[in-house]
Amino acid sequence: PYLTGLAQVAGRHHERLDGSGYHRGVSASDLELPARLLAAADAYRSTIETRQGRPVLTAGAAADELRAAARAGTLDADAVAG
Repeated sequence: PYLTGLAQVAGRHHERLDGSGYHRGVSASDLELPARLLAAADAYRSTIETRQGRPVLTAGAAADELRAAARAGTLDADAVAG
C-alpha cells in the first residue's frame, strides 16, 4: 500500500508526450513531472547500456539523443535538461 503512489509513476516510464510511448499510450496531459523525469532518465540509461540490436552511446551522444527527442516533442524538455 505505501508504494501505491509510486506505481503510477513507475508504470509510465516508457510513455512519451506525444502518446507514442507504451504500454498505455498516454499523452502529455496525463504525464505529471515525476513521470516525465523518469521517462527521460530511463531513455538516457537505456542508450548508455548494452542492448541487443544497437550500439552503446557515449554519455554525450546519449544526451544529444535526448535533446533531439525533446525537440521532437516526445520527451519533456525540462526533464531532459534537468
